[in-house]
Amino acid sequence: MISIIVPIYNVEKYIGNCLRSILAQTCEDMEIICIDDGSVDSSGDILDKFAKEDKRIKVIHKQNGGLISARKEGLLAASSDYIGWVDGDDWIEPCYFENLLSEQKKSGADIVTASLYSDLGKKSSRMMGCLGKGVYSRQEVIASMLYGGEFFCQGLPPHMVTKLIRKDILHKSLFMTDDRISYGEDAAIFYGCVLEADLIQVTDICGYHYVQRAGSIAHISYLDEQHRFHALISHLEKIFKAYGVYSAMQPQMEAYKRYYAALRMISLWDTSSSLLFPYGGIPAGSSVAIYGAGVMGQQLYHYLQSLRSIEVIAWLDQNYTYFQKIGLTVSKPDDISKIQKYDYVLIAVTSMKASEDIRKYLLGLNVPYDKIRWLSEDYLDMSRVLDFSQKDNGETF
Repeated sequence: MISIIVPIYNVEKYIGNCLRSILAQTCEDMEIICIDDGSVDSSGDILDKFAKEDKRIKVIHKQNGGLISARKEGLLAASSDYIGWVDGDDWIEPCYFENLLSEQKKSGADIVTASLYSDLGKKSSRMMGCLGKGVYSRQEVIASMLYGGEFFCQGLPPHMVTKLIRKDILHKSLFMTDDRISYGEDAAIFYGCVLEADLIQVTDICGYHYVQRAGSIAHISYLDEQHRFHALISHLEKIFKAYGVYSAMQPQMEAYKRYYAALRMISLWDTSSSLLFPYGGIPAGSSVAIYGAGVMGQQLYHYLQSLRSIEVIAWLDQNYTYFQKIGLTVSKPDDISKIQKYDYVLIAVTSMKASEDIRKYLLGLNVPYDKIRWLSEDYLDMSRVLDFSQKDNGETF
């Protein structure tokens, strides 16, 4: 038997499709625990309706307390030895959990991991870690858990929705985690689970669909983002110290901090004379085009719009039709050929390979090499220690 926990908050448009995909699972011996975390839309009513129609569904309504508190509530209600997760606005393929359970029975692993599909409109791309298929000891996983040797390629990405985890291990890690952590919740919980496990299995299973949707990327003030960042980092440092791996994890933590800053705090090192250090420094008064409208691109765009000392003259992405439909002013990439004057094109993607492919594409459009910027060598040099301490620069997104 498996317990599938579904935390829910204001996803009335998506929860029906999510639950139907879970109910269609080929492993019938399961319980589905839905935690309504104080939704103010009709999500709670939809859950109650599904529960009346299928006894495998249990609904718990609670006051809003955030994702971690909802997960704790769900785990306390779970009766199975192994726990799986689904977010209320995503969906899973019919054999997803049966395949995970089958692998666990063969290996006896405490944690079984899969990869996932990231769905953007009608396009879907597979997201996976750097650690290859196999059964690993805790020590083997720790060696590349946060950093697999390439920027933003973690040995084992923390997505909880791609994991089957033994309940007692999950309980210990989850209840060590502060409810107030509101970014990187998966990392805060999952890496503690790894440190408690003996065997971790990495599979080639991919049956989870993470659906990117309009409104899923919040615009948060600079100082709030700083507080969220330091809450997560402090928690990870605490658990690494508790398990005696703090020194070993410090180089990987340096990489992890840079992931976060590139995605969420691109302005961290900005001063009046030097802007966008991760891109090698962009002079005030420059005009730029941004290539990429995902999480990194949206954060960069909104930051520069608020900054006003760097002009964004174009925002480009291959999926421009999708982004236009959700109200973003994104254009097709070859529009860069129509722009006569710009200083830089900033590539706003996390993958090094993707950035190289975009660079080649832009060069094919006759964009000068020295005008194309991705994350600089200084930023990617993990031997260089950067200052991530909190500062108040008064800026907001």
